[in-house]
Amino acid sequence: MFNEDLFYSIVGLLFILNMSFYLIFKIKSKYKEKIRQRAKKQFESFIQEIKQESLTDYIKLHLKYEENLSLFTSKIGGLPYIPKNKNAILDNEGDPMYLLVQINCEELPKNNIYPPKGILQFFV
Repeated sequence: MFNEDLFYSIVGLLFILNMSFYLIFKIKSKYKEKIRQRAKKQFESFIQEIKQESLTDYIKLHLKYEENLSLFTSKIGGLPYIPKNKNAILDNEGDPMYLLVQINCEELPKNNIYPPKGILQFFV
C-alpha cells in the first residue's frame, strides 16, 4: 500500500538534505579559499621575517691561480703561516694537519666582519 504523505515527506527530507549539503559545500569552498589565502600570507610573512633575521654581511672572494705565494698570502691549501714561536697544527694522532684556507685580513676589502689585521686559518 502506497502512503503518499510518507512519500512526500521522504522526498522533502531528501531535498532538504541535498540543499543542506550543497550549501555546506559552497560555504566550505568559499572559506577554504579565504583560509588558504590567509595561510599563504602568514607563511610569506614568516619567510620574510626569517630572511630579515638571517641577513648578514659577507665578503665575496674571487679566486685565481698563482704560483709562489708567500706564507702570509690568502690561499686555499699550500703552506700555512706559522709564527716562529709556534709548532705546526697537529691532529689527535700527532700528524700535521693540512691547510684548507688561509685568509690574510689585510688583503680583504674594508669591512665590519673581520679585524683589519690578522690571519684566519682553517685546517683539516
